[in-house]
Amino acid sequence: STDSASVFSILRSKNLALKGNIRSILELESGSNDPMAYVMTLICTGLVMHQNSSAAEIITLFSKDLILGGALGLIIGMAGTIVINRIRFDYEGLYIALVIAIMFFSFSLTDFLKGNGFLAVYICAIYIGNHDVIHKKKILKSFDSFAWLMQIILFLTLGLLVLPSQLMEVMGIGMLVAGFLILVARPLSIFLSLMPFRITSRVKLFLSWGGLRGAVPIVFATYPLLAGAEKAGTIFNIVFFVSLTSVVIQGTSLAKVARWLHLTLPVNLKQRNKS
Repeated sequence: STDSASVFSILRSKNLALKGNIRSILELESGSNDPMAYVMTLICTGLVMHQNSSAAEIITLFSKDLILGGALGLIIGMAGTIVINRIRFDYEGLYIALVIAIMFFSFSLTDFLKGNGFLAVYICAIYIGNHDVIHKKKILKSFDSFAWLMQIILFLTLGLLVLPSQLMEVMGIGMLVAGFLILVARPLSIFLSLMPFRITSRVKLFLSWGGLRGAVPIVFATYPLLAGAEKAGTIFNIVFFVSLTSVVIQGTSLAKVARWLHLTLPVNLKQRNKS
């Protein structure tokens, strides 16, 4: 899973912005691949814990998870847009509370029906965010603050689960996994998945290098840990090490790669172009 917020934060700190539609591609990937990673984590954990599962059961679970998640996310997003615009509150802050309620409802209902709650929330948010709703700017600003707060809490919580001495024990295999992901797996997946589209090789190279790992892989690594899977502690430490390595190696060089590929604009220039 790629954290687009990390990419943009690094570029913003260097006073740079990306050309063209690179930002949109990264945001789409970052939001859409988390539900897929969630499904694969559940499937792989289930295979480890229940090794008698058949291929038919896995395909059924996979299909139901994504279809229900996508459908319910769209339906709740449409209904949520109508509700937000129809209800009249005396206080503007209540609209933010209403959107939060819709968010929890979309996840909990979908999860209760055995669908993908992460995908439902993502689709619901995209639908509401692309339609005119009351006090939209204030809602977006509030959720941006909530997102940063949740990330801070998340990293603090995850940090309590890791001991530096345990990370040193998995350094060897962690470096191998990180090297394979950065140099082989991601570039290969980027070039293959973007073959049908008219996207230059420079953009593909940047997207290949811009795959910073966020907190989501670390969160998903706790699933086998909670399920009591064998070697789950080692898996968690490896995933944490890979995410840390990704931020250190790719994060520190991201702006240089963007400049080298001539894909950047000064932030102030981009703002003038928009205005």
